[in-house]
Amino acid sequence: MANIFDENSEFKKYLEGKSPGKKIEDPKVEPKTDPLPDPKPATVLHIDNAASSTYKLDLSSHHIKPPPAAFTPTPVAPRPLKPAKARSKGYNFFVENLKTVLYGIIIFIIGYIALNFNAYYEVGQNVYYDLINIERSSVLTTFNTPDAVIPDDAIVAAASTETVTSIPPFDMEITPPGTRIIIPRLNKNVPIVNVPEDNLVKKNWAALENDLQTALRNGVVHYPGTPWPGQSGNVVVTGHSSYYPWDPGRFKDVFAVLHNVKIGDEIIVFHNQQKYRYQVTESSVVLPQQVQVLADTGDNRITLLTCTPIGTNLKRLIVTAKLIAT
Repeated sequence: MANIFDENSEFKKYLEGKSPGKKIEDPKVEPKTDPLPDPKPATVLHIDNAASSTYKLDLSSHHIKPPPAAFTPTPVAPRPLKPAKARSKGYNFFVENLKTVLYGIIIFIIGYIALNFNAYYEVGQNVYYDLINIERSSVLTTFNTPDAVIPDDAIVAAASTETVTSIPPFDMEITPPGTRIIIPRLNKNVPIVNVPEDNLVKKNWAALENDLQTALRNGVVHYPGTPWPGQSGNVVVTGHSSYYPWDPGRFKDVFAVLHNVKIGDEIIVFHNQQKYRYQVTESSVVLPQQVQVLADTGDNRITLLTCTPIGTNLKRLIVTAKLIAT
């Protein structure tokens, strides 16, 4: 049998294309058409030579999809904050220290009332009497008629065991010694203290103020330079509404309730054993520099003056009364 690989063999000639026989061709494999219009790359492993184990990657196929990448959320920018309105330093201090401020206000109010306790006690007492409709009058006003009877609290026990319960009527009017002012509405019976006019003449205002403050410890003060009752003009009398609690005087709050005086009320002044009756015509509040209230108005009147509000000297309370009888 001839060797098929002989040079003269038909098979050898056929392989070399020298034989007229039909050359055997490799069958063609029609590539598959991708039904998808846009194939996505995929990873395909082709083996060109199994003996050499050479591998190639083909990313032209869509059948094998690459593994998805790890999900990374898109960062969202934070919403910008509206800028805070500018505040003053004082406002910020007040807000940040509100509790301290409130405690300070409470302590101030308590201390203020404590320093002016007597004055506010008298104010409260008068409010209480007004609520229960108690009319109070000074003892001196009960001795002004011949038929007056001494009240129980003014009865004087005799030296013996016998008690005097009444005295015979008398036709004389009792006038206290010295100079006094009586305000029945306020139940006040207070001495009027005289202040020397030397410092007023010298215009030594600091010394005059010191004289006034010293005199106010013993009552209300007749303002130097103004007339006395019985003389023509404006009699000016001043007194404390409240003063330092450690001051030795007994009249620190003598005019604390002067604002309770009403138009038409009577004010009585005793001076040089003479009685002067005045009727209230006006009540007002003025500033300290409004000194025209001390001026002579051409008539006979008395002007009562004190500081207001209680415990301050911010303003002056003025009560004016005109002379109606002597």
